[in-house]
Amino acid sequence: MKQALTLRSEAEQSEGDNSTGQLDSYEQDGALRTAFVDSAAESLPPRAIADKFLEIYFSTIHMAYPFIWEPVFRQKYEAFWGSDSLQSFRGPWLSVLLTILAIGACYETFADTCERSSRLHHHHLWFDQAVSISQSNEKEQGMDYIAALLAQCFYLLATCQTDRAWTTLGKAVRSSQSIGLHTEDVKRLTSDNLERVSIVESRRRLWYSLYVLDRLLSLQLGRPPAIHDEDFKVAYPSKASDISISNGTAESRRNLTAKDQECSDGEYFVAMIQFSGIIGRVFSLLYGPNRTDNAALALSTIQSLDQDLQQWRASLPRALRFDLAHIFQKSTILKRQRNMLAIKFYNLQALIHRPLLSPSRFLRSCPDPLAFYQAERARIVQSKKKCVVAAQHTARLLHNVADKKQLIYDFPWWQMISCLICATSILLVASLCMGGDEGEVEDIDWLAVDEDADVCLTVFRELSTNSNAARLAEKMMQGLKETRLNPQGRPSSLPGELAGTLLGGGQAVSMQNVPAAPPSPSQWYPVSMDTTLFDTGAQRMPLNLSEPVIWSSQFVNAQYNPFFGNATAELEDL
Repeated sequence: MKQALTLRSEAEQSEGDNSTGQLDSYEQDGALRTAFVDSAAESLPPRAIADKFLEIYFSTIHMAYPFIWEPVFRQKYEAFWGSDSLQSFRGPWLSVLLTILAIGACYETFADTCERSSRLHHHHLWFDQAVSISQSNEKEQGMDYIAALLAQCFYLLATCQTDRAWTTLGKAVRSSQSIGLHTEDVKRLTSDNLERVSIVESRRRLWYSLYVLDRLLSLQLGRPPAIHDEDFKVAYPSKASDISISNGTAESRRNLTAKDQECSDGEYFVAMIQFSGIIGRVFSLLYGPNRTDNAALALSTIQSLDQDLQQWRASLPRALRFDLAHIFQKSTILKRQRNMLAIKFYNLQALIHRPLLSPSRFLRSCPDPLAFYQAERARIVQSKKKCVVAAQHTARLLHNVADKKQLIYDFPWWQMISCLICATSILLVASLCMGGDEGEVEDIDWLAVDEDADVCLTVFRELSTNSNAARLAEKMMQGLKETRLNPQGRPSSLPGELAGTLLGGGQAVSMQNVPAAPPSPSQWYPVSMDTTLFDTGAQRMPLNLSEPVIWSSQFVNAQYNPFFGNATAELEDL
């Protein structure tokens, strides 16, 4: 391994002399420092530890994003440890391996904070080396290079470097388009050659892994996606596993029973591809810069998007239906996949209905807001309830989490913060937004709503050990709870945008006479919070998206990071 990473001193000297000779270096436009490379080589784990980190990766990231062809990777991994000459392992493959080791170490240290101090330096060093290797191969723009970039995104997300993950993903998307992953040559797909089938499947899985992550990060950060549905044409990947395809047994899956077929490895991935299409529509129609302000059109759009989401859930295989019971079902993989689908489903459903929880923007667009509200009251109230219920379901997914390790391994925990911010903010302001008529709230258990909000706060506190975003979110939500809810957690007044109309004796009033809507969550910001901890890039971001998304992105992209040297000092400043 050390031989594979160590650079020749002659190459360094040549680089220092501005020689035009070829450099044996992994650093683009320069050589890495010898001491840095030596320390990276010497800090690599023993084989047993590396195997453990590899299994962590394939049991967490890979089951959701199968862009690494597992049989080929494992075969090369075995050769890597058994080889005396590691020259053939340089390049993107080595970058992927180092990133996988870094991710595995991250997951283990997150779950066991006692191990954090001893392994923090190692996984950070492995990742830096992986980045240097991928940079040196940037001109190749091959699939291995793109896979290396994509793997780096998951490490960056795991270590709270969300904005850097976003830019790295953008580079991977552009590189994939430059080599044509966004389209397929139909004439070349007719071959039954096993190697050819594997290549085609590898391309599809890499492309759609980029697509799915692009949509999720777009929603999480409130930024436009890099991949648009009309700009690519790629068939869905096979539902068979890469191991089955490599062994030539994929065709035999056609003879499996329906019960066995629905548990195939690719079912989850295809479901997430379809779900990502819905994310794109929700983002552009409800939260994008060109979203409608027309109340009637917005109501129809929200209803249509909710139907799309419900149909997607109904189409899931029985083994992945997170809303159904799974008694005596022991598969850890399926359990984790259901958890990941559920948290994404309820978060998106809450965001679909969130604009109507406080519909002042839509009502202001109506010539007669009172008449419109009275005519559409049933649909508006139903949408409010769905928003609150979806937020409650998000919290209740965590009711039976036994410890931090289960939270980290069984859920997409790097996405949890933005999902929980959305859910908690809804639960804490729901009572304020659903006042004015007891018929709206009589079937809502407000005590349960408060308890579900407390569950989210507890999770924030647990995750705050490794995430300043969680720490800031917990502090913010606790302040919001103390400020906005009365002791009973029941509505104390009507929502501001409707108070003037509904208390006006049934007579319509002009919008200028309607009291201002309740302050947005950004106005509920506790004065005591140190806002300088937020990423300045997120603060400068144009507010062209609706509040729930853009507001959450500030927490997700908080500047403080516990994985770097200034962690202790910044924590003390909070």
